[in-house]
Amino acid sequence: MANAELRSKNVPKSSMDRKPTDGFDEQKGIWKYKNVVKQWSCVIGSCPPKPHMKRPYASLSSVHSVKSAQTFIKAMLLLAKESEDLIKKILPEQYEKQVKLFESVNKKWRFANLFTSSISNYNISAPFHRDTGNIVGAVNVIICKKNNSKGGDLHIPDYGATIGQVDNSILVYPAWKNVHGVTPIIPTHEGGYRNSLVFYPLKAFVGLD
Repeated sequence: MANAELRSKNVPKSSMDRKPTDGFDEQKGIWKYKNVVKQWSCVIGSCPPKPHMKRPYASLSSVHSVKSAQTFIKAMLLLAKESEDLIKKILPEQYEKQVKLFESVNKKWRFANLFTSSISNYNISAPFHRDTGNIVGAVNVIICKKNNSKGGDLHIPDYGATIGQVDNSILVYPAWKNVHGVTPIIPTHEGGYRNSLVFYPLKAFVGLD
């Protein structure tokens, strides 16, 4: 449901078109592009202070005030809680550790119990980065939805490892620890996509009233 709602018009999203270059046309003097790939992104849950953007205070994502997005938000909240249940069952030590790390995170800034925020990315191959804003010792959850596409897997250079993210897979990962990125997403048919539904814990909310 979360995947379907994100792809609908019900949910406001930041969008952009990715245009992979196909070389320079010397005769016409212009760059040639392959098929344009639509990309969307949507953040829900808590947003940290950003003084450089003239927002020196924490806030709830503006998406929460959009009536048509309520089904999406509820579906994502249920998904976050189900993810926490899986962590508790499969990684009980990590679950208890994250519960303790969240003792000083006010409940109003939590998304479920073990996260503060969520981002959903449609067809976005994230470049190499490390989530330095995350609570050290905590984990992210990345749920992948794929349809008629390949690639879009998590690559971690430190380990020389690429973790395959098939449709309906869930990855529990300490995103603060290593540099990581997403391999190119290649649609195999028209309309193919790779969606990532991500839950993460921001340290900006530790001890914040």
